[in-house]
Amino acid sequence: MKKRLIPAVTFFAALAAVFCLLAFPAEAPAAPDGNFSSLSEYDESKACNFFSCPFGCCDEQDNCHTEWSAEYCGYYGEDCEACEYPTPYCFFEVAYAQCVACSILTCPFGCCDEEGGCHSDGDPDYCGYYGEDCETCTVPTPYCFNEGVYAQCTECNALTCPLGCCGDDGYCHEENNAQYCGLAGVSCSTCTSPEPNCFVGLCVGCDAITCATGCCDPDSVCHDDNTPEYCGIAGTDCGTCEGDTPNCYNGWCVGCSDDFPCPEGCCEMRTSICHPGTSNEECGVVGGECSNCEIDQLFCQAGQCAVCNAGSCGSGCCDTNGACRPGTEDNFCGTGATGCVNCASSGQVCVDFTCVYPGDDDTTVDDDDNDDNDTVTCGPDNCQFGCCQDGQCWPGDLDDKCGIAAAACVDCESDGLVCLDYQCTAPADDDTAPVDDDNDDNDDNDDNFFDDDNDVDSLADDGGNDSGSCGC
Repeated sequence: MKKRLIPAVTFFAALAAVFCLLAFPAEAPAAPDGNFSSLSEYDESKACNFFSCPFGCCDEQDNCHTEWSAEYCGYYGEDCEACEYPTPYCFFEVAYAQCVACSILTCPFGCCDEEGGCHSDGDPDYCGYYGEDCETCTVPTPYCFNEGVYAQCTECNALTCPLGCCGDDGYCHEENNAQYCGLAGVSCSTCTSPEPNCFVGLCVGCDAITCATGCCDPDSVCHDDNTPEYCGIAGTDCGTCEGDTPNCYNGWCVGCSDDFPCPEGCCEMRTSICHPGTSNEECGVVGGECSNCEIDQLFCQAGQCAVCNAGSCGSGCCDTNGACRPGTEDNFCGTGATGCVNCASSGQVCVDFTCVYPGDDDTTVDDDDNDDNDTVTCGPDNCQFGCCQDGQCWPGDLDDKCGIAAAACVDCESDGLVCLDYQCTAPADDDTAPVDDDNDDNDDNDDNFFDDDNDVDSLADDGGNDSGSCGC
């Protein structure tokens, strides 16, 4: 666009008009009686008057103002006037001051808006000169260019965009990135592989010069934000910070600290290592410091060391370390913050927080309940502390199911015996309990039949160890 230059005739005519206004001002207001020598009508009781404030105006507090501002405008000691639209400016010319509108006199290096305000800052919303009406600059001329004696809307070029490039949108882009690359108002370029970076207005590759403060990824893109995903410096290959060194500092992967908290756990300050923050030894919230709950015999709950009790572990059980467990595991079974029970040690499983023997549902395949749907039956691998009967593992210490190491269960009760240490054994003779039917001297009725008070008794032997006769 061509510059809107002011014709010489118009320019000098404007200067002449200003000169005339300065050299031949409007007639100054006379004294109240029209004669400066007669001042009898002036109120001499006021501190501010014609005599004390001949080149200004007086406010309501009798203060004299000679700055001729929009707030205090006036002359010859008269009452000050506040200048408002449509005459928002106080204009002083040799011997008088009065409120006037925005014009070439009050706004010689700017433009006048609809409210009478003067704008001379080159704002695209208010562009103009010599007190003319302001113009709003839009594409394709979105910039207000001011060159001393004129201001007008113009396009993006080397004058309006010296440090950037002009995009297809008509605006200047000074980002100097891969999307808008260029200098001195040239058309913006888009940088792509193998030169995906913008350096001093030129599309270039990735190296120590073009990526001095960052690192290069496999696509030759420079990353200078020093993030854990792209960590490096001086154009080196980018690395990923993870594990014990999850933070990027000046191009190096470092551990955790007060300045570099763990992004997914707590920091063990002694070793600068990040931990999940869920164990009793390293307990903490995300970004915080790890604590060892075991020192105070506490357990880790939601990143905090807590006492295992009904308040903190009401729906689970407390293990021997004081930690709260869900209470649904076979080796940690229970609820209500009670001590966890190891169901597996007796061949049982944890169901609804209670140890029970495996049930036969006859439906689920390979659920280890030893029914017809399981491919694995009762054996040493799944019943080492019990005995097998009907393909199911039993504890092995029951009188009607006695045995161990996955052997066939024996019914001791059918022979009048009991299961002791996983073997069928005759009832023990305690020699103390009366009438316990073990046929010792304390029984009223001794049937002396296979009693255990003498291991050599026979069917016909009453023996010296028995007090009674055969009660058969």
